[in-house]
Amino acid sequence: MIKCPICNNYFKALASHLRVHKISSEEFLIKYPNCVLVSDDLKNRISNTCKINGSGKWMKGFKMSDEQKKAVSERVKGEKNPFYGKKHSSETKQRMSENHADFSGNKNPFKKWIENEENYNQWCEARKAALSNRDKNSEEYKSYCKEVSQRVSKLYLDGKLEPYGKNHISGHFDSIKFNDRFYYQSSYELKFLEFCESSIKINQLIKSPYRIEYEIDGRIYNYIPDFLVNNKILIEIKPESLLEFDKNPHKFKAGENFCIKNDIKFIIVTEAELENLEKVLTT
Repeated sequence: MIKCPICNNYFKALASHLRVHKISSEEFLIKYPNCVLVSDDLKNRISNTCKINGSGKWMKGFKMSDEQKKAVSERVKGEKNPFYGKKHSSETKQRMSENHADFSGNKNPFKKWIENEENYNQWCEARKAALSNRDKNSEEYKSYCKEVSQRVSKLYLDGKLEPYGKNHISGHFDSIKFNDRFYYQSSYELKFLEFCESSIKINQLIKSPYRIEYEIDGRIYNYIPDFLVNNKILIEIKPESLLEFDKNPHKFKAGENFCIKNDIKFIIVTEAELENLEKVLTT
């Protein structure tokens, strides 16, 4: 039996009794942290019942049917969920945080697990399979993709995300002339940055501040060019061999239309333009 510290009466469990005192279980545990809500006697009875019925951990290896899963889901869905519309208090969140193991950063076992190449490939295939099974024509999926695309684009524009690639030269270029640090993803971009740093005709260079939307088959994507030169030339740096690759034609068309509407120039810099940047950027 458990003694209620409020009225000094004894009960097998306090959860329902606390309604008499108009206090929630959450508030009770904060006020009386050394108290428990269920007596050992009741816990043992529940445990023995589970053993007899084959429920709980004694159901290991038993799989619920789709009908059973659906029935369980329906019982706690939406407003039927006891926690529906409620929120944990800051005190409860703190207690939960203190009671949980610290899996942040390098302490996360998943981070260590995924460092193994075989595990990483296995995880990638599982994610691909899950994504491919989605209804890509649903409004929910389109809305989700658009939201993720916008969030990633914002992180990139804010300088909080750098899309490092495994198969390309990449790094940072510290510009004295423009008092800025630029991230480059290829030797082409590095060569372009070095030219702008040395050219007396380039007086302004910034990472592209524009996020340009374009659509393919009803799905919205975001395109961010590479650089903005002298506040009037939007630059995309791409090898000739990749101009027609994947979504690039759609990106570049959207970039051209954007620049026409905003009275700026759009230039795609390939190998040919890299050999004559002085003429390309100043004429």
